[in-house]
Amino acid sequence: NHYAISEEHLASVKALEEEFAAREDDFRKAGEARHAAETYIDTFTSTIDKNFPGLLTSEDRNRIEELADEFFNKSGGSLEAELALKKELLESLGFVGEKLAEEQRLLKG
Repeated sequence: NHYAISEEHLASVKALEEEFAAREDDFRKAGEARHAAETYIDTFTSTIDKNFPGLLTSEDRNRIEELADEFFNKSGGSLEAELALKKELLESLGFVGEKLAEEQRLLKG
């Protein structure tokens, strides 16, 4: 039968399908990671204000807004890149954690 497909060709097609599925899964996970990070930064200031009123100064708010804008202007594309961007964002927001730690030290006296 001249329409028969060789085992090698079938294996090649299967490998391509698996590669495509892996890339699609990575793309989906990257999108989920991006969405989670965007939600986090979108609600960050209001969450801090709600739980720790008066902690953030106007300069802090401006800095957070600049960091958020910077984050939104970057695109990772892959899960690994998105996780690296999220890590960078969290490290940039570390100054808020330092302020919270200082506040806690002051309260403990």
